[in-house]
Amino acid sequence: MKQFLLCALVILLAAACCPIPTFEPESPNIDGILLRQGLPAANTQVFLAVNKEISTGCSQGRRETRTDAVGRFQIDRTGYVSPVLVFYGSPRYDRWALCFRFSDGLEAVWSYRDMFGGTPVQRLVCQIDGTPEPADGPLQLATAKRGQSAANSCAVENIRATPTPKSR
Repeated sequence: MKQFLLCALVILLAAACCPIPTFEPESPNIDGILLRQGLPAANTQVFLAVNKEISTGCSQGRRETRTDAVGRFQIDRTGYVSPVLVFYGSPRYDRWALCFRFSDGLEAVWSYRDMFGGTPVQRLVCQIDGTPEPADGPLQLATAKRGQSAANSCAVENIRATPTPKSR
């Protein structure tokens, strides 16, 4: 019995070192609504920057999209394929930022940090008031809790994966 357990342990340890491609998420799927002075901000550029890209702000991002007529936008999650299954000794924290560039030149930035790329889906309602852009860079948006309504902030709802229903 000891030999069997030892053999099983060796196989499990060897399998952990074998190439097993895995997807390592760095940011979630983001579903958002952008409002400016309480009205939908249509046709506004939205950039997503992740980890090291954040310092470039609105000039570059991993993903880019535009809001629709009612201010809605969607950005797919980002990540990378790792050739091996990675076991972390401590949590890996990722950071992502959204930059909104309005047609009048106003830029606003919101950022978030979470472990292992965050939840599968993040829902946002971002509200920008009429404040002009500061001279030293884009307008920095705060993070608000779901249901809060504050100027110059993004209300966040983190959606976790739902369990699969059990068959009867």
